Amino acid sequence: MKRIQQILFLATLTLLISCSAPKPVAQYNQLANNAFDSGYYQKAISYYDQFIYEEKLKGNIITPDVFVKLAQSYYAIGQINTAVLQYEKAKDMGYESPEMYRVLSRWYAETDNLSRELSALEAYDRLTRKDLDSLEMKNRLFNVYIKSENREKAKVVWPQLSREFKASEENLNKFFVLNKTLTNDQECDEIAEKLILLNQSNAVALEWLAKKYYNAAEDRYQKSMANYNSNKTNSQYKILLKELDQSTADFKVSLKYFDKLWNMENGKKYAAYLANIYARFDDKAKSDYFKSLVQ
Repeated sequence: MKRIQQILFLATLTLLISCSAPKPVAQYNQLANNAFDSGYYQKAISYYDQFIYEEKLKGNIITPDVFVKLAQSYYAIGQINTAVLQYEKAKDMGYESPEMYRVLSRWYAETDNLSRELSALEAYDRLTRKDLDSLEMKNRLFNVYIKSENREKAKVVWPQLSREFKASEENLNKFFVLNKTLTNDQECDEIAEKLILLNQSNAVALEWLAKKYYNAAEDRYQKSMANYNSNKTNSQYKILLKELDQSTADFKVSLKYFDKLWNMENGKKYAAYLANIYARFDDKAKSDYFKSLVQ
């Protein structure tokens, strides 16, 4: 098919060149389209440029499809910057397509233009919402939402991302931080558990779970002691013992996570937690040791 298009282009070119009269403007457009279809992108660029020049001399409006073909020609020969300029002209005239936004989004990413990259990715997503092939672009959209601190939008797009993307530790970390910022504690609990399954030394998840169980244990301890001190009866004492058993269980879970954190970088910042846990366990020696290390 490509060979046939090239033969037709050469035949058309020969016919038009054989005419001694100046070429009508429409012939430049025809030559450009034939060259483009045949893969002669450099020739297509030359003819499109001539067509645009002649049309502007006449005061005519250039339709966006001309700039699109010109953009695609420049892209085909590796002149991405110039291709982007032509696409932007077409876009300003109301043209849009997934391919155009794909090219623009990548160029804006390479040139560190976050706001334009985000606009291009959102437009691409709008045009390809039901297209399974757009998953890679959706993944990029999530990352740009994170970079630009569009947290609510990032949260909305998360369920639409590829399974592989959502299963990676790096991306789960991002989603955890996002939910922590939005104070979605329940979701943070679930994400932290997933992170621990992926990596038992994930500091973000370890710290979250350590503090989660510590706070639950300490809160239960304080409330149960306050209730008993205000009503020292046998029935209240039984309730106290039951509550303290649960508090101790939570402290033990918390300690498991804090122990791992302790052996990691900056572990001493958890000394106060460990000191209090061992105090609840009535282990004065260890409690005093960690108190001495409180920063």
